[in-house]
Amino acid sequence: MTIDRRNATIDVYANAILGDAATTSLDQAIEYSRLLLLLEEALGSSPDLRTRLNDVGLSTAERQGAATSLFTNLPAAINAVLGLLFERDELPLLTEIADRLSSLIEERYDVAIIDVTTVVPLDDGIRQTIKQKYAAQLGCGIEIREHLDPNIMGGIIMQMRGRRIDASLSAQLSSARAVMTRDPFGGV
Repeated sequence: MTIDRRNATIDVYANAILGDAATTSLDQAIEYSRLLLLLEEALGSSPDLRTRLNDVGLSTAERQGAATSLFTNLPAAINAVLGLLFERDELPLLTEIADRLSSLIEERYDVAIIDVTTVVPLDDGIRQTIKQKYAAQLGCGIEIREHLDPNIMGGIIMQMRGRRIDASLSAQLSSARAVMTRDPFGGV
């Protein structure tokens, strides 16, 4: 598949998920993108599942059933695209489709999407602080996609438009560990 054809295919899938601006609200669009990222993450974290889903010996319905069993009540648009991805053996495009979907949302709704990862859910005050700070900097609306990850131990990780701010406890411990192993006196 040529790069132009690949990009066109990714664009078609992302637009199919996002749907028509008149029928898809910003909240729905953000939820679709969050679900797509969760699906992609689940598939990426389980090599056995990914192997099963790429097994062309299984029917399209069997492979799609295995994927959708991870998530109940996926929106019809996502199920339809998943069906096509399995039918056409294009499941590896899922990450790029998720990225394109986020870009389309930002363009269509004039927002920037910030992925925020924490150990516990954000409270309304922190959400508002993040939105106000970045809305002022970027001159557009801000939407937050929240992710919970106990592996970061504490703190926060924010990703937006290719930038990553990692103020997690796990990153700080990793940095301290690097200093301790580099310096023969333990960083003192």
